[in-house]
Amino acid sequence: MKAIRSIDGAPQVVDVPAPSGEGVRVKIHSSGICGSDLHMLDLGIFNPEITMGHEFAGYLDDGTPVAVEPVAFCGACVQCTSGDYNLCHKAVVDVLGFGQDGGMAEEAMISPHQIVHLPMAASVEDACLIEPLAVCVRALRLAGFGGNQRVAIIGGGNIGQCATAVVRHFGAPVVVLARHEAQRQAAQRLGAETPDDPAEIPASSFDIVVDAAGTTSALQDAARLTAPSGAISLVSTYWEGMEVPSYAQVRSCSQKWLLFSKLSVPVPNASNWRSMAAVAPHTVSPTSSKKLTAALPMAGMCHNSSLKTSSRSSSATGTYKICSTSSGSGFNPSGLLSPTNATWG
Repeated sequence: MKAIRSIDGAPQVVDVPAPSGEGVRVKIHSSGICGSDLHMLDLGIFNPEITMGHEFAGYLDDGTPVAVEPVAFCGACVQCTSGDYNLCHKAVVDVLGFGQDGGMAEEAMISPHQIVHLPMAASVEDACLIEPLAVCVRALRLAGFGGNQRVAIIGGGNIGQCATAVVRHFGAPVVVLARHEAQRQAAQRLGAETPDDPAEIPASSFDIVVDAAGTTSALQDAARLTAPSGAISLVSTYWEGMEVPSYAQVRSCSQKWLLFSKLSVPVPNASNWRSMAAVAPHTVSPTSSKKLTAALPMAGMCHNSSLKTSSRSSSATGTYKICSTSSGSGFNPSGLLSPTNATWG
């Protein structure tokens, strides 16, 4: 059968044996290209023996339409038995499309617990978007989104567009800051505002700011735009590391402010993908002694970073972990996102 694999650092269509062995056969009808796929191609770290693709959907042999949860898990560890299967030790190394064959192929054998059944009338051609949509639903839920807040999204890629769709589904206004005209036009079709000059947006204008860009400059913009007691939701992978804005970069006022201490966050060498699962949490000391009063809800797939901050003392520290805080609940059939209607579970 045909499949797409990274050969000499470039995606190529290759002939591979049809999948066999344990699992449920899925005849794939749609597969999405994630920004992570593009970054990993640039880094040249895809295994050439692994089929790419972790966003996909198709049909079972009996014609049932399904989406696929790409995160593999053991089902027996403390994280799995407590419901946090997305934090399982297998979640990084065995995710579909990275550690084992993914969905850019004609067929795939999938573990039954990673199959998400869809309504018979569902559009499988669009169902590969369920995975990134689940990420965004989870991210906004962690940020406290309830449908009545002012929301801004930084980044106009597929995660930024999916986050826009979720916000608009609940009828809330949303502003999208995107670099490219095509991204701005797509966001406008979803009902977002796309200002010509983001620098003219007043500070503290939004209750929730979603960083879907994954750069230090985007995080600085997010800090400037977030209102007092607001939330910044990070749904990006910070491929070049990240630096949390300092207090001086945010603002100064007598009200209760969303404060940050400046953290230099170490990121494991991305070229050694499989070593990430074994990386112990890194504790890093802020270069500023300002008190931390903000939580940064993280969401993203299993290779994303999670930055947790403490507000207990002026010597607060941050903890950096390679983990996932999204896909577990996002794909649970009783969880946050139904195939036809985004709802809070």
